[in-house]
Amino acid sequence: MRAARGISIVELMLSASIFTMVLWGLFSAGPKAVGLFRVNFANSNVDDRAMHTIDRIVREVRSAGLDFCTPRLGAPLSSPSLTFQEPSGFDGEVVWGPTTTIAFELDPGEKSDDIDNDGDGLVDEGRVVWTQNPGLAGEVEVILCRRVTELADGEVMNGADDNGNGLRDEAGLSFEFDGSNLTVRLSLADLDSTGHQVTRVIEETVAIRN
Repeated sequence: MRAARGISIVELMLSASIFTMVLWGLFSAGPKAVGLFRVNFANSNVDDRAMHTIDRIVREVRSAGLDFCTPRLGAPLSSPSLTFQEPSGFDGEVVWGPTTTIAFELDPGEKSDDIDNDGDGLVDEGRVVWTQNPGLAGEVEVILCRRVTELADGEVMNGADDNGNGLRDEAGLSFEFDGSNLTVRLSLADLDSTGHQVTRVIEETVAIRN
């Protein structure tokens, strides 16, 4: 019967090396995993805000009167704003409600100059503003969304269709008509945990039937 032998120095060093490598792998993967989670969270947050906002816009314009929608631009052009009216009742004929505008506006303190003027890490960003009775005494204004890019993701103000979607120089909020079908596009941005910009573009098409 062979006597049990002890652990050699070489085996002990090998075990220690393996253990060290395992620990290093765990510790190095930890921050990466946390960072990946934070990046994915930022992506998901931007997606959720974009979808919520564009759903709100589509609900607003779905019942609008086509003849009251301005401007009604079709590809390759689009507009960063839409003015419309919705039916408010019927008295022998349709009674149309107040004028409403949904538009992109630069954030206060921001300028269209490729500089982060307000120091929030984003350049030339703006917001989606819903306004009822614009310019009148009863004007009501609601901000639907912030951190909207001035131009759609991939676009440059050069008169060309840089992102290949059929539109030239479209804004971060754009309205495009194809007959009675209205396509709304929204480009939102945010910063992830590493300070890098995350941008998402959401679009939805709605038929204007009135």
